[in-house]
Amino acid sequence: MRVFTVVFAMLFVALALGAASAEPRVWVGMEKEFVKPPDSDWTSATYQDRITDKVVITRGDQKGIFNIAQEPGYKPSPPAGTEWAYGTASNWQNLRFQSWETWHSRIPPDMVNQDAVLHLIDEDVYLDIKFTAWTESAAGGGFSYVRATEGVSGEKVWTGTSITFTKADYSDWTLAANQDRITDDVWITRRDQEGIFNIAQEREYRLNPPSGTLWALGSASNWASLTFQPLEKLHGKDPASMVNKAAVMHLIDADV
Repeated sequence: MRVFTVVFAMLFVALALGAASAEPRVWVGMEKEFVKPPDSDWTSATYQDRITDKVVITRGDQKGIFNIAQEPGYKPSPPAGTEWAYGTASNWQNLRFQSWETWHSRIPPDMVNQDAVLHLIDEDVYLDIKFTAWTESAAGGGFSYVRATEGVSGEKVWTGTSITFTKADYSDWTLAANQDRITDDVWITRRDQEGIFNIAQEREYRLNPPSGTLWALGSASNWASLTFQPLEKLHGKDPASMVNKAAVMHLIDADV
């Protein structure tokens, strides 16, 4: 399931996609596999996992991993600019983050095959990660993991800078300028009365619209703990009650 945060700023007039800019970004899933074989050249980009421009993970022929974007080699409690916890990124608020060495109690093999979260401190990104192999220090410095990525198939949460959509009173809902085209299948708008609807799939408001969506109060980063339902059930046929409340919209067909 992919979800993203929605905040109603006016009565079905302003729709903010994503978390506020101060919110962290959350990358969920295990789309990318990275492998550094034993005795491979850690100075080669092939054996460096460039997660962002500020965090590029690799490992020498021995000792632990490090962030070659910020440090030339392994140091105690690496990699620079990161902290780690066991768990899942969607539950980041409830996790205890530590330096890499403290996190695995200086026994790296113990982290293999355990769900974990990597926090990229400077970018304020939380992402799922799971180590799948670890070669002991004297045997060539190999390791591998799978991790989440941003903006590709499998990502569950859309966060980031807010986008505001406004449909003014009595504006023409048939015009693209007055439709929030979120995906090819979900275009949110509203006529001069009644509730919002998905004009990509229906011509006007109907009970429990918009088509292809489900809704919950809360934040996208906590989507797994939310109860999704049709919009009218969520607000109890009182749309004004939604104003200024953080909510999450699930785009069913796209699984966003």
